[in-house]
Amino acid sequence: MYEFIKEFRKVRDELITAVNKFPQSKREEPLFEGWSLKDVIAHFAGWDLYFTQCVQHLVLGEKISFFGATNSFNKETVAARKNLPFGPVHKEFVNGGETFIREFEKLDRNLWRKKFWPTKTYTPLAVLKINIDHYKKAQLKDIQKLNSSFAKKL
Repeated sequence: MYEFIKEFRKVRDELITAVNKFPQSKREEPLFEGWSLKDVIAHFAGWDLYFTQCVQHLVLGEKISFFGATNSFNKETVAARKNLPFGPVHKEFVNGGETFIREFEKLDRNLWRKKFWPTKTYTPLAVLKINIDHYKKAQLKDIQKLNSSFAKKL
């Protein structure tokens, strides 16, 4: 799992760099299938917080409620941050991701493949792989592409 944590940290750092390069005037415009950059990082912050809590509960042997439908969770977590300025959402995204990584780094290897919910396939290792894939294949590339487009217009 440590190699996946390292890979997640790398792709996350790339994402943070791309977010930081994004023009301030464009950060709240709906450029990602109806979402703004702020919405995109708000949804990451929500997931990081949620799965950090899942890992903490797993370590303690406690149950945690399943998040339900992914799209509904995304909408709720973005809506919860809708009225916040970009700065606090960005800070939550950065800090929440660091907490997420720390919790995964200290997780006992016997729990890496333990299911969060008995009837679901989600484990800490699976969640980490999903995050890497999501960061790499979707959001990072989209943000970098828009950054390139904005740079060409200057």
